[in-house]
Amino acid sequence: MEELLAWLYTNNQLPIIIQAGIFHHHFVYLHPFIDGNGRTDRLLTALIFLQNNYQINKYFVLDDYYDIDRIMYSDKLHSADSGNKTAWLKYFSDGVLFSLQGALVKVEQALFKLRVEEKPTPKEKQVLDFIQERKEVTSTELAETLRVSRQQAHNLLSSLVKKDFLRKKGTTKGSYYFLK
Repeated sequence: MEELLAWLYTNNQLPIIIQAGIFHHHFVYLHPFIDGNGRTDRLLTALIFLQNNYQINKYFVLDDYYDIDRIMYSDKLHSADSGNKTAWLKYFSDGVLFSLQGALVKVEQALFKLRVEEKPTPKEKQVLDFIQERKEVTSTELAETLRVSRQQAHNLLSSLVKKDFLRKKGTTKGSYYFLK
């Protein structure tokens, strides 16, 4: 174990993903504990990434990839026992890539959901059309034009400010709204 850690901290010329993959294999190969080697190894592998400013654990857990096919994980891991780590490192880096791509899909879905939620409602579109003609409007003017209560007009305008379609000038009843 001491040799493995010494190797890890002296091989700075290798890309982090290669260092992490080699460490991952060697730790399991050494099998220093009676039980929990895999879990400990995956935690230490994540730590290697973290220590090198790759905060992957904020976005995914490598275990998810390995859990897809535990037999393949074990086979690829043990294929490096003879000294040729190519198949293992390809599998390991594919796991990181797979996990990153999955995280990106989740981020894109969340951003899409935000964009969908920020679309104006039909009534808000009416307000935007009205303001576009007038350049600015008060909640009282809007209430009279749309024939809604001043509170409803205020809620529509506030929602459009929150969705970043409008700006508000002033803080009292005399405040007015205009397109951003």
